[in-house]
Order: sequence, then C-alpha cells, then structure tokens
Amino acid sequence: MSSFFSWILNYCSDLLKLLGLMSSVKGKIIFLGLDNAGKTTLLHKLKSNLIGAYQSTTTPNKESIEISSTCSVEAIDMGGHDLARQLWKQYCIDVNGIVFIVDSMDRKRSQVAAKELAKILNDSDLANVPVVILGNKVDNPQAMSEFELCCTMGVSHLRTGPTKGINESNPQRPLEVFMTSIINEFNITESIEWLVSKIK
Repeated sequence: MSSFFSWILNYCSDLLKLLGLMSSVKGKIIFLGLDNAGKTTLLHKLKSNLIGAYQSTTTPNKESIEISSTCSVEAIDMGGHDLARQLWKQYCIDVNGIVFIVDSMDRKRSQVAAKELAKILNDSDLANVPVVILGNKVDNPQAMSEFELCCTMGVSHLRTGPTKGINESNPQRPLEVFMTSIINEFNITESIEWLVSKIK
C-alpha cells in the first residue's frame, strides 16, 4: 500500500514539475571568493531579491534558491577570510557548480584571489565541476575590465564561452567569466542560469 502512495506522490510531483508549478532541485552550488567580494549579497539577492549591508560570513550559509519556476538549487555561501578559506575544500564535496566571485575593485588582493581560484581549478576532485567567475562591482568606473580580470585570474585560455562546448585547453569542465554588478542587477541572472545549464 505504501508503494502505491509513493507512486501517486511521485506522479503528482512529476506532473507539477512538467506543468511548471513546482521547482525541481537541480543540484548544489557553492559561492566562493575573498571576503567582501559580494557572495552574501548575491545569495540574498537571488533568494529574496533584497540587497543590504551584510557582516562578513563567519559560518557557511545554506539556502534553497529558485532559479526559475521549474528549477531550484541548494546554495552554500562560504566565508572568504583566511580561516574560512581553509573550509572550502570540505564544503566543495559533492557540489555540482561553483560560483567564484571576484571584487573587481580590489586590485591589491587580486593575486590572492587568483591563487585561491587556481587551487579550485587544479583540484582533481573538482575537475568536472562547472565554474562561473563573476567580476563583481563593475558599476564602479575604477573596476577592472573583463580583459584585465581574465588575465589576472589566469583564465583567459580556459573559457568555454556562453554557448560553446568544451574548450580544447580546458577539456574537462565548462568555465565562463561574467562581469557583474549585484547592486545594478547586471549579468546576475544570466551568469547563474549559465552555470545551472551546465550542471548535469
């Protein structure tokens, strides 16, 4: 009898998803980047469409985010200060996508950000995980250009493009860079939708 009810529930759930009345969870994504890059701001923007001033993240935050009427993801917002970065690897276990946020105004720490990104890209356990890099805060005229950001992060040759397949220089994973402004809602939806579209 319980299997019959289980079948009914699954059938109704599938029907609601097909009709666009219920979101299906597509996977788990993690927000990484140095402190003050905009990770928590992005999480709250995606979750509740609110922008505010947030304290630096000290413990990981987990939220369910609705990407569209038919798709949602579990998002983990990680702290970006020195001690918090030591936890990144253990929280990256079983993630389906990585959002790496760079403060495009923070040239002083850009090499630190590049070093942390390189650790992620060179981690064999994450070799097939899609990565989207957000050059945030481009609403400020002093922000890095896309070219400067890509060169600084060392990813120009790894980009697979918004629609193209796997890059020959990067045969394992989709990777793309989007210049963004969370405050102005520039390229936020596009970048996250790109990442979700690459999750298998």
